[in-house]
Amino acid sequence: QEEIFVSEVGAYSKDGFTYRNRFRYRLTLEHPLGTGPWSVVVYDEVFFGTNQFLVPQGVNQNWLYLSAKYKISDRLAIQTGWQQQYLKLTSGSTQQNPTWLTAVHLRIPHK
Repeated sequence: QEEIFVSEVGAYSKDGFTYRNRFRYRLTLEHPLGTGPWSVVVYDEVFFGTNQFLVPQGVNQNWLYLSAKYKISDRLAIQTGWQQQYLKLTSGSTQQNPTWLTAVHLRIPHK
């Protein structure tokens, strides 16, 4: 569950922002390319808006992502790829945001 403030008028409004809850679901698949350091990563992340009783009320965002990941060492990797964001706006229309994402993955050992 995620608690957020959004810029719209509603029942839980304060200073022009409305308090809402939503659920997020993310499925990630990573597949190595041969025995080398490269892999392909795909994910789909879906955001479900909820009513005041936390019952899902439909999808309000969907993020699709395809990337390449390069493993530098057991502790460090770089990932870069294309994300397509689909957003349902409060007006009822939709918005699409094509985005290029790059991430650095660092594993910090713990004792």
